[in-house]
This record gives sequence, C-alpha cells and structure tokens, in this order.
Amino acid sequence: AKFTASAGTPYTGVWKGCPNVLLRLAPGANPEPIGSLLSGISAKFLIDGKQSVNYLSLRRSSSFRGGPEKTFRRWFNGDQSNVPAPLPVPLKFFLLPKFGTTSREPNHLGTADFAYTDHTGETEKDPKVPFEVIWTPNKSLDQVSYQNLDSIAPGTKLYDVYAKEKDVFSPKKYIGTITSTAKMTTSKYGDNKLFFQHIRRDEDLKRLDLKCPYKPAQNQNFNIDPKLD
Repeated sequence: AKFTASAGTPYTGVWKGCPNVLLRLAPGANPEPIGSLLSGISAKFLIDGKQSVNYLSLRRSSSFRGGPEKTFRRWFNGDQSNVPAPLPVPLKFFLLPKFGTTSREPNHLGTADFAYTDHTGETEKDPKVPFEVIWTPNKSLDQVSYQNLDSIAPGTKLYDVYAKEKDVFSPKKYIGTITSTAKMTTSKYGDNKLFFQHIRRDEDLKRLDLKCPYKPAQNQNFNIDPKLD
C-alpha cells in the first residue's frame, strides 16, 4: 500500500507521505466466540536506509455502523484508531492487566516515531506529532468481509486518514489516504513470522518536548474515552 498525504498537512516524517507500506489486516481475536469482528490494522511504513515505523490500531467504539450484529465479518465497517475501543469481555480481563504492566496508557499506542524521519531517511528538524490517528474506511468497501479481502484490486482507496492534534477533544482533520498497490493475499508467513512492534504511548512521552502541541506531563494519566469525537 501507499500513504498519500494531503496538501498542507502539519505533520512531519512519513506523515508527509510514504510510497511503501506493508499492510496487514487481521482480527485481534477469533470472531466466532465473541460474536463480532475485532478488526485490527498493522502497517509498517518503510524508510530508506533506516528502521521502519509501525502503526497499529483497532476499531474505535464510536465507529460501529448498524450495531454489532451487522458488523460481524464486515471488515471496513468502522474507523480504526491508535486509541481503540475498549476490549470486549473476556479479553479485557486478560489483556489490559498485562498491557498495564508495561504502559501507563494501555489503551493508547504511540505515533511519535512517524514524525522524526521522512520516507527518504531524512531527519526532521522540527517534528510535529498528532495525538490520535484515525483510519476511516472507504464506504464502497462496506460489505467486504474478512474472508474475501483478496477481492480488493490494486489501486483501491482503502482508508481516509484523519488526525487529532492535542487530545480527544481536538477536531478531526483529514491528513491523507491509504491506497492499495498490490493484490491482497492470505499469508502463513505473515501470520507466523512477520511481526509489528507495538509502540507504547510511554515512548512518545519520553521523546516529545514542549515544542510539540501538548505537554506530555499533562497527558501521562489521561483517561481516554473513545466515544468522544
């Protein structure tokens, strides 16, 4: 896939555009037992001569269209975000305590790595980092299920990408588009060997300084409410 940035985007690094993105679409859990699709995105943005950066997201709770019974199996039925929806029972009782041992904000994944280096490997002098990044699906793909993702043709717009600048109360602004560049396929190698490291929100807080649009000290214990837009 590729990420094409909107004209005049305020954010730096690969948020200015990236022609080579490895995109993995996979359920965060087996949908059969829980009765709904916990869809997730792992995206590896490739950078010339340097380590890639990873975006990971899950469905936002405010994005379900038509109720849970109508979202089952439909992949492009709701927004994805690095500040995802609360996990369904019983997953939250097993996963959140585990995630909480390594992060102050287990329900918030980092985005700062994206802003420090562009896709050519050039370091940004004044990185600009969004608080939240939201992927909104192409509505024409609404009926595509996770069993037939391979029906999507190369050159198809998959997601419009939006960002919130300071916090969950910031307005959502369009920053670009994710487009497929090759035919999608299932992959045993992708399931078993291709790993996308989760970037903890805590790592963002270590890297950000007062030049950024919000002060890390004010957000370390911010309780995210994904229902707020």
